[in-house]
Amino acid sequence: MADITAVRPQVNLAIMGKIDDGRDHVSAALSSILEEQNGVGASRADTDGARGTYPEFRTAVRDYLRFQVEEQASPTNPSTARADGVLLVLSALEDNTDRFKELVALARTIGAPAIVVYINKTDVLDDDGLVGLMEMELREILDKADYPGDTTPIIAGSALQAMSGDPANRDRILQLAQALDTTIPQRA
Repeated sequence: MADITAVRPQVNLAIMGKIDDGRDHVSAALSSILEEQNGVGASRADTDGARGTYPEFRTAVRDYLRFQVEEQASPTNPSTARADGVLLVLSALEDNTDRFKELVALARTIGAPAIVVYINKTDVLDDDGLVGLMEMELREILDKADYPGDTTPIIAGSALQAMSGDPANRDRILQLAQALDTTIPQRA
């Protein structure tokens, strides 16, 4: 009997945020923690030859192909026209209001149907209440851009702490993965 390998659904995930906000650390945390949890890692051996892409990380149900979107992105650019959803990474250490408005507008411009937000670097905050205020402000901005502010997942944590083995932050990365699975629509 031939060995049959199931084809896993793939999601093209646009990651937005400044490099200083930790978007690469969030991706690395997703990849390493999900690999440990699921026992299946993403590697270049899993390359989709037709597109020259490989899964950045895998959840139990899908492969995520990650690409970064810059401010000059347009919906006609092939790399942005394929976004199934957006992961916005913001630093808890900065006032993100104007930056978040720009990123949400960019997500709308490239036609992303769904957004998930990760507020990174919460481990160095002096006041935990700041994250709650930030979340309320982000939800208002999402509503004004016609994204569902009330139901858009906003997860706060520290990607570096998660990769260092901190249980609470590892759980937040797993919450982020679940939010991506349930919020970003599957391509038909």
